[in-house]
Amino acid sequence: MNSFINWKVVKKCVVRQSGLCVVDGQSVFQRLREQTAVASPTAERGLPESDGIESEARNETNGDSLVQAHLRAEEILLEARFRAEGLIRGAEEAAALRGKEIEEQARTEGQKKGYADGYDDGRREGLRSGEEAAARLLNRSGELMRLATKAAQAEFLRADREILGLALAIAERIVKASLAVRPQRLLEIVRALALLPEEKTGMVLHLSVRDAEWVGELPPESLPCPWVKDDSLSAGDCFLDCQEGVYDAGLADQLAKLEQLLREELEHGGVEPLGPESSDVGTDQRAGPG
Repeated sequence: MNSFINWKVVKKCVVRQSGLCVVDGQSVFQRLREQTAVASPTAERGLPESDGIESEARNETNGDSLVQAHLRAEEILLEARFRAEGLIRGAEEAAALRGKEIEEQARTEGQKKGYADGYDDGRREGLRSGEEAAARLLNRSGELMRLATKAAQAEFLRADREILGLALAIAERIVKASLAVRPQRLLEIVRALALLPEEKTGMVLHLSVRDAEWVGELPPESLPCPWVKDDSLSAGDCFLDCQEGVYDAGLADQLAKLEQLLREELEHGGVEPLGPESSDVGTDQRAGPG
């Protein structure tokens, strides 16, 4: 019986997958194809029955070679898988190490950036808080300054009023002492008083009893108008009664008008304009004797 053996090697690619390892078996089967190649070109032609025994022996030899080739292929695949797994582990370790380096670098950069951002934020917050505190202190100091100024002004005004009252009291004493020493000065006051009315008719001068004693000894032409004694007047006081009214030259009245003017000057920085009733010698409605 003729034995025909068709020595054809299937050209295909076997892929073995183990875990994460993928191995291409093309090179393995290339080696297998080289080991099982038929030496004689007559292997693909039919053989005569007389060569059957030789052919069977050759088939057994070729079968052993095929088994050995399979074993070798398994060894190669296993070795490739181990190498691939080693490469994968190395790549994973390198990736993990690189990841740690990147993480550490990112942490360091993040800390630097966080510190810089925190410093800037803290600086801005500190400046804002400082400005607000300074503004509050400035407002408070302004209020305290206004209160202190107001209190000082009130104290100055009180002191000025006391000084003014004291000055007027001193002036009154000086005038009275001057009139007591030189009663003739009253004549100057009377002559100035007589110039005030526009209508000179019917003028009557009122003098104190004490001043009437020495005035009575003077010539009649010494006074600008007739005069009478008035028990209500103190020494040095007098007033002029005329058709226009009464012009009072009493010391107390003159000092009161002077005090009013000076107080207006102190409190308002100015005085009211003088009217006819606020002249050097004021007018007053006073009843003469009889």
